[in-house]
Amino acid sequence: EEEEEEEEEEEEEEEEEEDRAIKEKPSRLRDSRE
Repeated sequence: EEEEEEEEEEEEEEEEEEDRAIKEKPSRLRDSRE
């Protein structure tokens, strides 16, 4: 059970990093459109 929990935590961290990247990208996309 402990191993499964560790895997879930790693996945959550990856998702958080993706969310941050998604939040940072929109401003760059807006600049390129303008």
